[in-house]
Amino acid sequence: MLDAVGLSLNYACLIVSTIFLLYATRTYVFALIASQRRRARGREWRGRSANPEHPFVSVMIPVYNEPNVVDRILRACVELDYDNYEVIVVDDSTDETIEKLCVWAKHPRVKVIHRNHRTGWKGGALDEGLKQLNPKSEFILVFDADFIPPRDIIKKLLSRFLNEKIAAVQGYHLSILNADENWVTRAARVNLSFGYAIDMAGRAGLGGAPQLGGSVMMIRRKVLEEVGGFGHSITEDWELTLRLYEHGYRIVYDETVKVPCECPSTLWRFIRQQCRWAEGHTRNFRRYFWRILRRKDLPLKTKLDFLLVGGIFLQSVLFILGEVLVATGMAI
Repeated sequence: MLDAVGLSLNYACLIVSTIFLLYATRTYVFALIASQRRRARGREWRGRSANPEHPFVSVMIPVYNEPNVVDRILRACVELDYDNYEVIVVDDSTDETIEKLCVWAKHPRVKVIHRNHRTGWKGGALDEGLKQLNPKSEFILVFDADFIPPRDIIKKLLSRFLNEKIAAVQGYHLSILNADENWVTRAARVNLSFGYAIDMAGRAGLGGAPQLGGSVMMIRRKVLEEVGGFGHSITEDWELTLRLYEHGYRIVYDETVKVPCECPSTLWRFIRQQCRWAEGHTRNFRRYFWRILRRKDLPLKTKLDFLLVGGIFLQSVLFILGEVLVATGMAI
């Protein structure tokens, strides 16, 4: 009996170890792919452009109590090197951000929408903004308030929509604005930089399932309306990613489109951010698990990427399980 239990524990430990080995191998492979992409940076887009007719673009900025940065991003957004666009701010604030936005509401290019509730969190705010879009709008570009978009951002992102199956383009979150503020921001920068410089680049290079990051993302309006808007998940970007793949669309990741942004500056904010990402990510992974795997038109490597990324926050559970199995095996 004890031999049978011991054998079962050995098999369970082998399975857990194999999963960890798979994730470790994935990291090294992605680092290699990302390095190769950096050496070829920009060449894949050279001479390739789309949307020469300058379609109308709506720049959307969800805001919640951001008095220190809201003026900065709006100054950048009204000076973009593009003529055919609008800026829509959806504000859920309860502090002095409201007064600052009252001034910006007078700008001819800026439309401010204020909500006195936070229903749906960021996704709910963005869905509210969709109701106020200019009828001519064809593309939606989303920024969080702590970003500073470069002047050519619209032209660059539009040029990446090379066919109708590309529903969205995701740029690089360049976390440098407050990276040297303290040890928390330095740690957060390392974490975010790994995600965009290695993980996302590797997934894109291997034909996996690049995902939306919540900011620096441009989406076709008609596709967004087709899949039901941004949604009300606490990780609305990940849920929207899964809905796009569920409907057979593609997401392009371009790490050459870099936009400076800030990192969480306190340990409590960083922990809350990571907990929110873990909860929303895992919840939507469970919700869309079979929907994605049953899509016959999705390549196997895209589905495999979905499985590995979807379960990434479950590694801690596997680690605890592995430790329990080892301790139990030693005890018997």
